[in-house]
Amino acid sequence: MPIKIVNNAPEGITDEERILLRTPHSRMLGGTEESWCKALGCGTGVTILAMLFSESINPSELQEVVHSVQRTHPRLRSQLVWIHDKPAFHVPPHPYVECQVVDDVRTSEILCEMASPNRSSPSIENSCSDGISTENDYCSCDTDSQDEGLRDWQYLVEYELNTNEWSHQSDFRIPKDMLIARFYHLARGYSLAILRLHTSICDRASAATILTQMLQVFYEKKYGHPPPQKASNSQAEKNGYYAEKMNCIAIEDAIPRGKANKSIWSHGVDLLGYSLGSRRHANLPFEDPNSPRYSQIVRLCLSSERTTQLQNVCKIQGTTMCGTLTAAGLKATAILKHLGNQSEHYPVITLIDCRSLIGSSLSDHTVGYYYSAIVNTHHINEAVNFWDLARRCSNAVDTSIKNRKHFIDMSDVNFLMCQAIQHPSLTPSSSLRTALILVCEGSMVDDMGELKKAIGLEDYMGCSSVHGVGPSLAVFDTIRNGALDCACVYPAPLHSRKQIQQLINCMKSILIGSTKH
Repeated sequence: MPIKIVNNAPEGITDEERILLRTPHSRMLGGTEESWCKALGCGTGVTILAMLFSESINPSELQEVVHSVQRTHPRLRSQLVWIHDKPAFHVPPHPYVECQVVDDVRTSEILCEMASPNRSSPSIENSCSDGISTENDYCSCDTDSQDEGLRDWQYLVEYELNTNEWSHQSDFRIPKDMLIARFYHLARGYSLAILRLHTSICDRASAATILTQMLQVFYEKKYGHPPPQKASNSQAEKNGYYAEKMNCIAIEDAIPRGKANKSIWSHGVDLLGYSLGSRRHANLPFEDPNSPRYSQIVRLCLSSERTTQLQNVCKIQGTTMCGTLTAAGLKATAILKHLGNQSEHYPVITLIDCRSLIGSSLSDHTVGYYYSAIVNTHHINEAVNFWDLARRCSNAVDTSIKNRKHFIDMSDVNFLMCQAIQHPSLTPSSSLRTALILVCEGSMVDDMGELKKAIGLEDYMGCSSVHGVGPSLAVFDTIRNGALDCACVYPAPLHSRKQIQQLINCMKSILIGSTKH
């Protein structure tokens, strides 16, 4: 007999389970959040926010900063518990995270493990190929942070990205923390602080909010007063920059009435269309589809000068940075596969931040998962004009948003993702690849240069694991003090570091070359 849901909780739960749901902000998970629980079961959805400091910081200070953020955002206090095989958020009334300090011995063990011959070394500063200039244009970090010793920090980020406490859902008989704070001491007095989060409580915009607030709290602790605030016309910022509405509802419950309506017939037709369309999709060649997988990172960076040139040309060409990055990934794939005039269909996933599209029920700084995925397919060959392709990618996303695809297709996309997880053989070579590339609509803009300098933040990175179900390449882009910086995550050894590095180098060459015409 199916379980009946009463007041968002299964009927027949025990008194102990009912107590877990009685605290403010506790509830059963929504459909999208539950889909992320299933994705984490196969490795996709571990979100990392890593901060590299050029000075030694006290782990207890990091813990106090995390507690400050948890007090402001109740969803970050969430613990995952399974009630009658259904996932729920239990939210304790007070912050609970204890910062885990990784000692030097364990740090050395991790670095040796991650640097073993069976794993490729991380690519913070990209190698040069395809005639690309060797100027310091590959990373937004200062040159000093690029020496061999400090490259270790990306090994540690990749280690944390592949550490998954949430893979065995049936074991969660007691609440499981959804935010873990870790601290490493590095060479030359550097410090590395890493937050590891369950994606159902933290999307990309949430990570940006968390980062900004943490840096401001670090500043206040160091100097005894808050950092200077820029003038703001936002009422939410005037009332408290991180004041969020405390409902913490699921995205499905936040969508205005009628905007997600879709007939059963339409659901069936669209699901059939997605399924049949996937049969003709092409992929980046798989190098090792049989070995166990893990996520690795390559960064794509442009200088502030070249980023400004690219943004200006985007405006002239009538496209967005999202469309431009998508087109660069598609065209680079066609070039590396030597398609010539032969055309192939490639699926693309675009993540849309729905906060501003939902309306007044959510503030821009509400922490949780409020993104929706739009899936489009592009038919391309090697000879395609880059800016024509960029406009096509950008227009496809705009048209999908105008047609409310981010709302009405939400349950369909979640269903198809879960079907791929349950039946990997439905995907090419059982690879669980559902798209060539994933790009986020709307770049995260970081203009906190003075604040970062004041507290000694040398570099940071935010991304999520993709080695379960997902794309061959996920691009998490930011504009940092005017410079484009992308953390590009891919599943290894399905794709090798060398293969993805060639793809990233080709993408960069395309982006740079496109501004010269």
